[in-house]
Amino acid sequence: MKHWAIADIHGCYNTLRQLLEEILEIDKTDYLYLLGDIVDRGCQVKKTLDYIISLQEKGFNIMPIKGNHEYFLLNAYYLEKTQQVSKYRFGKCKEKTAYQKYRSHRS
Repeated sequence: MKHWAIADIHGCYNTLRQLLEEILEIDKTDYLYLLGDIVDRGCQVKKTLDYIISLQEKGFNIMPIKGNHEYFLLNAYYLEKTQQVSKYRFGKCKEKTAYQKYRSHRS
């Protein structure tokens, strides 16, 4: 049993997957703490969130902690404040905000 802490994933699905599966090789006895900023900047926020949820559903011990970027995403989602939404973009994916990108892929 190992304990891992990872911060500032920022929607970088490929990097997270490679880190967990190929470098750390986590298993179901390990504990993984995600220290905020899972969303924003990277182009694959939805895929990153889906990956984390799928690992949890498979029995992996993953404890995400909400950071400031999650706070602003949730705030934009629930309150739909245009000024909040416009501040959070995807870095290289500036065609849509984090909220717009996530909202357009929700199902």
